[in-house]
Amino acid sequence: MKRFILFASMLASTSVFAHDVDPFGLEKDHFASSMERADVETQANRPQAQFGIRIDDAGRSITTPSTVLRAQVAAETRAAARLGLLRHDALGPAQATVEQERQIKQAGLRAIGQIAARD
Repeated sequence: MKRFILFASMLASTSVFAHDVDPFGLEKDHFASSMERADVETQANRPQAQFGIRIDDAGRSITTPSTVLRAQVAAETRAAARLGLLRHDALGPAQATVEQERQIKQAGLRAIGQIAARD
């Protein structure tokens, strides 16, 4: 008897799910375009304007690989932390002065051996 009730409840629940194809009623709102097919094809074949961010078919942004070495990034991060620039308070992120940016850049270049340490 319990198996029959279990089977009947499973059968009833599957029919409920099968009829629930459009739970939000989105099929009722059909889109009506004012453009003709030739206009759509012309617009699709036109080159798109570049806004700086390119997107692939999966919706991910396409970026160029970084040329900065890991050691340089780590050294610049340590220099920014030493200067107290890695804090974020109610006013927003800390802004570096020109001198602080120069110090951070030099720390990164020293890390990869492009300039000698001049401290």
